[in-house]
Amino acid sequence: MRQTMRIGPGSTTPMVRILLIANGAVFLFQMLLGIFMQINKLGSPAWFIYYFALIPKLVVESGFVWQLITYQFLHGGFFHILINMLILWMFGVELERAWGAISFLRFYLVCGVAAGVSMVIFNYGQMPTVGASGAILGLLGAFATYWPERDVYVMGIIPMKVKHFVLMVGIISLLAGLFETSIFEPKLRIAHMAHLGGLLMGLFYCRFGNPQNPLLGPVSRWLGRRKTKKKRKEWEETQKNRDDLMEEADNILDRMQNKTWENVTDSDKERIQEISNELKGFLDNQ
Repeated sequence: MRQTMRIGPGSTTPMVRILLIANGAVFLFQMLLGIFMQINKLGSPAWFIYYFALIPKLVVESGFVWQLITYQFLHGGFFHILINMLILWMFGVELERAWGAISFLRFYLVCGVAAGVSMVIFNYGQMPTVGASGAILGLLGAFATYWPERDVYVMGIIPMKVKHFVLMVGIISLLAGLFETSIFEPKLRIAHMAHLGGLLMGLFYCRFGNPQNPLLGPVSRWLGRRKTKKKRKEWEETQKNRDDLMEEADNILDRMQNKTWENVTDSDKERIQEISNELKGFLDNQ
């Protein structure tokens, strides 16, 4: 039986609720600040964007690293925040139920930071980026990892499996990021590379780590695999060395046939003793 995404996942979970409220509160503050400054003829609240949006050049050259977190809670318009919060609710609730509130928040923020780092790398300059879209795409990647056969309705009409939907979003983000040009007005630009960075981090985190583990869970697991691979290689080399010694010992013994110990050359005697000690060392280390 095919699983179909409901209109919604049910009541909100604690951390999803906190994120909804936080994003809504910041957006309301943005609007009120703009209205207040306009009424009092104080100009635009550009300073707010300057300090709290993600501006790659400031992150690198001025050390505004907090922007990798704060930009996730700013939005460029009502529909921008509406779509992001709707997706956060629809896909985040089940993930929080699976992981717990703290693990969910950590995953959400890490994906958002990864999205911001992607913008710093691929869109270096002074163009500000705002929005939770990178973190939201990370949630989509996680959801597709856990429930790939779920159905979603694109544009509310076209049914599509979550795994295919996420693949489509990833391809679109990659192509749009690679071929984006300056013909668009800055206010209409979409942070495609941020979307792709958040999505890839979500997939990586779920594939190589456990979101319920600490931040370095994926890295620890990767290092663990490398350590296991290294141990296996060392074991294989030890076995090869032992086999080589056994073969050498057999060759010496073949030469010693029909000879008494007194007639064996001193070099063969010394080598037999060395091989015996080395083989004993292999046995002691097992």
